[in-house]
Amino acid sequence: MYDIEIKSKKAESRRAAMALRVQTAYRSRLGRRSLWRKRKLWVHAQESRAAVIIQCAIRIYLAQKKVQRQKALVQYLQFIGHMKPGMKGMRPEQIETYAAVQMQAAWRRRQAYHIAKRMKGAKVYYSRMQHKYGNRISMDEVHDLAASKMQAIWKGKQARKARADLLKEKDKAAKTWAAVKIQRLARGRQARKKVISSQTQQSSVANTADLVLRTGASGQE
Repeated sequence: MYDIEIKSKKAESRRAAMALRVQTAYRSRLGRRSLWRKRKLWVHAQESRAAVIIQCAIRIYLAQKKVQRQKALVQYLQFIGHMKPGMKGMRPEQIETYAAVQMQAAWRRRQAYHIAKRMKGAKVYYSRMQHKYGNRISMDEVHDLAASKMQAIWKGKQARKARADLLKEKDKAAKTWAAVKIQRLARGRQARKKVISSQTQQSSVANTADLVLRTGASGQE
C-alpha cells in the first residue's frame, strides 16, 4: 500500500513537471511573438518618422526654390519695367515665356558665333591650301588635309615624347655607368694601397730579421 502511494505521488509530480514545461514553452513563444510585434511596430514608427522628415526637407527645399524663383521674377519684372516700359503690364506667365525665349535666342546666338568662327577658320585654311596647291583642290580635300595635318601633329608630339623618354633613360644609364666606374676606381685604389702597405710591412719585417741575424753573428765573433 505504501509503495502504491509513492508511485502515484511520483507520477503526479512527473505530470506536473511536464505540464509546467509545456506552459513555460508556450509562454516563451507568446513572449517572443509579443516582442516581435513590438519591434515591428517600433521599426514601422521609425521608418514613418524618417519618411516624414525626408518629406519635410524636400518640401522646405521646394518652397525655398519657389520663393527664390518668385524673387527673381519680381526683380526681372522691375528690370523689364525700367528697360521696356511697354511690357510693364505683362503677367508672370508671359514674363516667364519671354525670358525663356530670350535665353533660347542667346543660346542660338552663341552657337551661331561658334559656327561662324569655325567657318571663318575653315575659309582661311582653304584659301591657304589653294595658294599652296593651286585652284585644283576642293573643300573635301581640304578637310582631308586638315585631318592629316592633325594626325601628323599628334604623331610628332608622341614621337618627341618617346624621344625625350629615351634620352632620359640614356642619361640615367650614363649616370649609372659613371657611378660604377667611380666605384671601380675607388676600390682599385684602396686595393693598391692595401697591397703597398702589406709589402711595406713585409719588407720592414725582413729588414728587422736581417738586422737581428747580423747582430747575433757579430756577437758570436
